[in-house]
Amino acid sequence: MSGPSATGSPDFAPRAGSPDRALGNAVGIAIALPERHRPGSGPLPVQGVFRLPKAEAAEVRGSCLNAVVVLVRQPIAGVCNPGQGALLFDDDLVDEGATVKGYFNLDLADVFDVSAQPGSYRVSASILHHLSEVHTVEVE
Repeated sequence: MSGPSATGSPDFAPRAGSPDRALGNAVGIAIALPERHRPGSGPLPVQGVFRLPKAEAAEVRGSCLNAVVVLVRQPIAGVCNPGQGALLFDDDLVDEGATVKGYFNLDLADVFDVSAQPGSYRVSASILHHLSEVHTVEVE
């Protein structure tokens, strides 16, 4: 299983603070991140979890983690795919019988230069046709 990264690059292990409770037993995707961030104060963590029916997961070439997209809007817009280029393992996904579950964690400040543009950022994630709620983080 992929463990926490010392370099700030994405990892795919469950962590304390993971949004499991927001997802519950539903199929879909959920993310969690702090409401405020001061550049230079450390990482700006985005933690995510998803659950897909096995039939949907089978549609993805390679790991389902390759289908996760994190979208950032205002004042900088961009997308990132935490699984792209990552070394992924079979046990990065949890087999729950009829569904599969996966986790992703990344440092948004490492992926996007949010320190260059303070403001209110809107962050969401998707996997296939499933969308998370939109979260706002204030970058000071």
